[in-house]
Amino acid sequence: SLKSSLPQNAAMGRARCLAPLAMALGMAFVMPLCFSWMPQGAQGPQGQGQGQKSPRSKVSRQIQANDASDFHAMDPNYLVKEFSAMTKTAFRRRMALRKPLPERLALFFPAIEGREGQSQDARLMNFNMAGQSVEVALPMEGSNGSGILKLIEKHASLWRVHSSEVPQVPPGTLVQLYDATPNMQAPQSAETLGAVKSSLLQRSSATAGGMAWNGMAGFSPSSCPRDFDGVHVAYTVWDCRGASGTCNMLSEGEDEGALVCEFGAMKRGLSTMIPGESRRFWISSEVKDRRFGRPPPERALPFGDVVVDLTLLGIEREAVFEYKLSDEAIKLGEMRDKTPAVVAQRALGVGIQLWTWALVYSYYQQPQDMDIIGFSQSVHL
Repeated sequence: SLKSSLPQNAAMGRARCLAPLAMALGMAFVMPLCFSWMPQGAQGPQGQGQGQKSPRSKVSRQIQANDASDFHAMDPNYLVKEFSAMTKTAFRRRMALRKPLPERLALFFPAIEGREGQSQDARLMNFNMAGQSVEVALPMEGSNGSGILKLIEKHASLWRVHSSEVPQVPPGTLVQLYDATPNMQAPQSAETLGAVKSSLLQRSSATAGGMAWNGMAGFSPSSCPRDFDGVHVAYTVWDCRGASGTCNMLSEGEDEGALVCEFGAMKRGLSTMIPGESRRFWISSEVKDRRFGRPPPERALPFGDVVVDLTLLGIEREAVFEYKLSDEAIKLGEMRDKTPAVVAQRALGVGIQLWTWALVYSYYQQPQDMDIIGFSQSVHL
């Protein structure tokens, strides 16, 4: 019996040895067939969920694809690249560190379903720490007033309008917030125009037009303001102090009767703008000319480091010849005319004119012959 059982045990041993090999070969042939019949997006643990739709909405996916950190790429009309996106976490961090919240925000409405992206400046009114909401004041179209928008964060760097007092922004609109508060340190992209640095904030849809004669300043684009023109501008003045150069809003408003020639250090930059453009000017404390659109003492910029946001709304040609000075400006001009420096300057001018005429007169009073004598007498008469 022992001899008869040896072949059977050997066969069973060979079967146990070949079983793992057979299973491996079976898996190698069967598994590809199984996966080939599985739906796309469920092939193995690594491919799981690749074919499924993201739980984010279509708008969120579009904004994430546009790289929300690059504001310049999303809105070509708003040209400042140094702005940082504001999220709920960013607001809470600033409040925890007792840092000032941004007073000026740039609202960007992304391009959705064929609608072009738009940007607009707004002012931060309140951040509700408990409700995690933000209230901003947005100018209303066709009026000088502003309405309040209540925003609730939907995703990171993406907010949804919860309630609106502005007709052109209904509830449910998606918007992104960017800190547009300036700093006294001008960015590297700023250009030097005259005595100050300047950077274009927002481009206008209008064109500069052809070249036109600008009097003593030569030729300039026809759509730009000239030295003797009046302008309608909206402005915001920022006071910048401290080692960090943090700026706080000092004043804002509009002026429909400002004069280009009375903008002092900003006149060079203003002369390059066209209606609809916004430009930011960094004016250091070293700049002495503080005129700001009106003859002194009607208006002037404060002393110290300031930043001015200027938006050109309209142009009135040759308005300087119809401008009426205020009583204070007339009185100040009369006082300046009586100062010793002005009196001495005028006396020097009159003296130079008299000295020139005396030289000409003495030259013709020394004739060398009768023809010259007759000519000099006729000239003298």
